[in-house]
Amino acid sequence: MTDKDLSFRMQIFIDAAAEEVWRSLTDPDQLARWWDPVRSAEWRVGGSVVFDVGTEYKIDCDVLEFDPPRRLVTTFDCDAYPEHPSTRVTWEIEPLDRGCLLRLVHDEFPSTELGLHDVCQHWPTMIATLKGLLETDPVGAEKGLR
Repeated sequence: MTDKDLSFRMQIFIDAAAEEVWRSLTDPDQLARWWDPVRSAEWRVGGSVVFDVGTEYKIDCDVLEFDPPRRLVTTFDCDAYPEHPSTRVTWEIEPLDRGCLLRLVHDEFPSTELGLHDVCQHWPTMIATLKGLLETDPVGAEKGLR
C-alpha cells in the first residue's frame, strides 16, 4: 500500500454556482464561515495559505494547482500532527445545469493513525456546513451568480 492509497474522498451536490463554491474555498471571509479563520493567503500556484485552528494550532498550505473555478490543490500541514509530513487536499468543482458537484480528496497520509482518522470525522461536518451556507445564505446571490 502506498501513501496515496490512504485517503478521504467525498462528493456532494451543492445547489449553487461553481463560482460561489470557488469563492467559499478561496475568500478568507467565506472560509471563516465554514472552516477556520485565514491568517494569510496567496491564492496562486506557489503561494501559501495559513489557517488558525483555535488558539493553539495552525494549518499551513502550499498552493500546488489553482484553476478557478474548477480545481484547487494544496498541501495540508497541521502543526497538531508534528510527527508526520504534510498531506494533500484536492478540490474539484464540476458545474451542472443547476448547481455543481464538489469533490474533495484528502490524501498522502503516512498511516491511518496519523491524521486520517481525524479528517474522516471533520470533513463531512465541515462540508455539510459549507453546503448549508451556500444553499441558504449564498455568497454570490447578490452578485447575480444564481
